[in-house]
Amino acid sequence: MRRSDIPDGAEHINLADISHKQNGTPIIELGTFGGASDPVFNCVWSSSGPSNVKAFSWRLLLHRLPTKVNLGRRQILLSQTDPVCKLCAGEEEAASHLFCSCLFAWEVWSCCYCWFGLLTVLPIKPREHLLRFKFGWNKDQISGSYTVWSAVVWSIWLMQNECVFRNREPDMNSVLELIKWRSWLWIKYKWRGFASSFFEWYSSPLLCLASS
Repeated sequence: MRRSDIPDGAEHINLADISHKQNGTPIIELGTFGGASDPVFNCVWSSSGPSNVKAFSWRLLLHRLPTKVNLGRRQILLSQTDPVCKLCAGEEEAASHLFCSCLFAWEVWSCCYCWFGLLTVLPIKPREHLLRFKFGWNKDQISGSYTVWSAVVWSIWLMQNECVFRNREPDMNSVLELIKWRSWLWIKYKWRGFASSFFEWYSSPLLCLASS
């Protein structure tokens, strides 16, 4: 595990496409979609994740990530490049597949819900996934659950990149460990009243959120 995951991690994305302003305020802070306020983006901004991870989540919800399907539509992907998802080798790598319906991603989400002591029917769209992943009884606790969601999608994306660019085999255990580590670091860094140790967070995240 690397402490370099905090505060902003080592992996950054280009924010040029979200730097435009509306009435002097960056659009990324407004939570707008299609010109109208969309509450799903408030979930992203309320998380304790680093700024680059929030921007990544924003792009995911807008279907703007450079997945193989998106790159193919923009004619950026080479014709001989295999468009199939590297994590499961089952379908083309579109965002909804990569983060939701992919067997690898599905198992990651299932394990995360079990980590919280919960069982649920998993949505097949990132937006519904985020809105469903809401645990807690106050604003801070709910923010903590959105932080975990951000850690999940970020960790899946980084594992996919490892498989594509470094020919690594998908590693479920590594992703799950990093989700727990990253989410704990991000919350610990942002929450003044968060005193739970990593062992406590690893063992009972819902209890840690409730006691903060």
